[in-house]
Amino acid sequence: MANIFETSIKTSLPTHGNNLLNKPVENDIQIDMMEMSKSCPKVPTSRESQQLFCYKCEKLVMSTIAYQMGKGSYLVVLIFLVAIITAPLSIIPCVYKGWQDAQHKCPFCQSLLGTKLFLFG
Repeated sequence: MANIFETSIKTSLPTHGNNLLNKPVENDIQIDMMEMSKSCPKVPTSRESQQLFCYKCEKLVMSTIAYQMGKGSYLVVLIFLVAIITAPLSIIPCVYKGWQDAQHKCPFCQSLLGTKLFLFG
């Protein structure tokens, strides 16, 4: 009778994955977080909002985008200024976001997740 009782207790005890009550569940959560960080890109691959892993928050987040003038934008401005005829066009990189670097940021902690460069990346 004792054998049946012991087996029913052992089978009814909750287990987490391959955790047989000898490892804390926190380790499994950390492993899951590491697997999630491996499955999504570590650096931005597009100029649009995308799913990235924030190492500061330790969450998978949809990035927010902030645009900033970079080397490629300044090069375009310089080329337009050198050609006197197209000098008025040199304001385009300052206004048009498609000609600026796209900085991906975490929406929760505002940390920089990566930058997709214009022309050079």
